[in-house]
Amino acid sequence: VWTTDHGDGLASHGGHFDKGGYMTEEVVRIPMAIRWPGRIAPGVTHQTAHSNDLFPTFLGISGADPLEPDGVDLAQLWLKGEAVPKRALFWRTRSHRAVRSGPWKLVASLRDDAKPELYHLGNDPAESRSRNLAGNAPETVERLLKAWSAWQVDVAKSAQTAFRP
Repeated sequence: VWTTDHGDGLASHGGHFDKGGYMTEEVVRIPMAIRWPGRIAPGVTHQTAHSNDLFPTFLGISGADPLEPDGVDLAQLWLKGEAVPKRALFWRTRSHRAVRSGPWKLVASLRDDAKPELYHLGNDPAESRSRNLAGNAPETVERLLKAWSAWQVDVAKSAQTAFRP
């Protein structure tokens, strides 16, 4: 398996501003290459996966007892071409947060006064700030903010119990 931690380090993918800690698709959408001769057929997929999916995938392939990791097992995608389960994906840096659910992506600064930005990636894959839909879809903004908050609570609980016997 070959991958990277964020796409921006590879090259510019057509973006229009210095992304820094910002959560654009250019930063979070990264390549992954898998080679397992005799098991994984050569090909390309555009299924959305997350780096958190690697651990449960390796556990599943190895036959180890499954834990309750943050990701999903990608073995059925890799071995049979089956679709990855639909789910929301979350990111956080010291300064920004993002949640992606279906074609929708919400990006916001962690500052209390920051206004979230909402993009429909099917219509605006470059996340053009001039096409921020947050003002036009307040229900979607609220749904994604609630999902992000619930994820934060889950992460905090996991951190409290992680690595304890």
